Amino acid sequence: MQGAQTVIIPFDETQEYYDNIFSKINGILFTGGSLNININIPVDQYQPKTGINQWTQNAAYLLNKAIKANDEGDFFPIWGNCQGFQLLHYIISGYNYTILNYITNDFNTTRNAQFFNIESSSLFQQFDKQNIEYSQKNSPFLYLHELGVTEQDYKYNPSLREFFQILGVSVNSTSFNDDNAFRYLSIVEGKKYPFLGVQFHPEYTIFETSFDSNHSLESLNIASYFSRYFVSLARKNEHKFSDIQERSSYLSFNYPTVHIEGYLFNQVTFMDRKQNN
Repeated sequence: MQGAQTVIIPFDETQEYYDNIFSKINGILFTGGSLNININIPVDQYQPKTGINQWTQNAAYLLNKAIKANDEGDFFPIWGNCQGFQLLHYIISGYNYTILNYITNDFNTTRNAQFFNIESSSLFQQFDKQNIEYSQKNSPFLYLHELGVTEQDYKYNPSLREFFQILGVSVNSTSFNDDNAFRYLSIVEGKKYPFLGVQFHPEYTIFETSFDSNHSLESLNIASYFSRYFVSLARKNEHKFSDIQERSSYLSFNYPTVHIEGYLFNQVTFMDRKQNN
C-alpha cells in the first residue's frame, strides 16, 4: 500500500540473516498478534531451548540495529501496531512486563482519542484539523487488545519517558468522563528516533471486514494517513537489494496466501516454522 512492497521477516532466523536483510529494507513494521512477548517465556516448543523468548529477543536485536543505524546517520524508521506497540514499549522499558496492564471491554471495538503535543509532533504535521476533530469526537480507531501502557507507566519508567513522546490516549469506554474507564496510550512517537507506535489497527480499518471497524470515509482517510506517513519515512532510507531478482525472492508474494471461509481474517499467509534442537 502507498507504493511500498512488503518483506516478511521470520522471527526464528539467525543474526546473520537479520544483518543481511536489514541492509536491504527501508523500515520495519512490528505487527499485531497474540504471542506472549515476555522475554522469559519461550514462544513455543520449536524454538531453541534457551529459555528466552525468540520473538522478543530477535525483535530487540532489530530494534537496537535501527537505533545504531540512526545514530550513525542511516535513517531507519520503525512502526508498531497493537502488539507491536506493546513490544516496542516492553523492549525500551528494559523488559519490564509490569508496564503491560490488563484491559477489559476493549476487544473488537472502536474508540476516539485525545491528542497531545500536536505542534511538536512530526506525525501530526499534515494531520489536518478535520482529521483531528473527527478522531476526538467520533470513533475511528479499532482496538483488538487486552493489554495496554498507561501514562503512569511513563511516570515510573524513565526509559519510556525519555524515549517516547505521548501523542494520544484512549479509554475503554464511550466517554473520557466515565469515572470507571481505564485510560491507556494510543499513539506515541520517538523523541530522537523515527519510531512510532499505535495501540489500534489502522490496517484492519482499510482491509478487514470481519471486525467492527468504522469504515466511514473519514475513518478510512485517517487510517490511510498513518500508512502514508510511515511509507514517507521509509522513502528516506537508502537501503536496497542488489537487483530486482534478489528483491523479488524476498517479497511476501512468495508465501502461500489463502482465504479461509469463516476465519477471522480475509487472508492468511503461511510460512514454514524452523524446528530447533
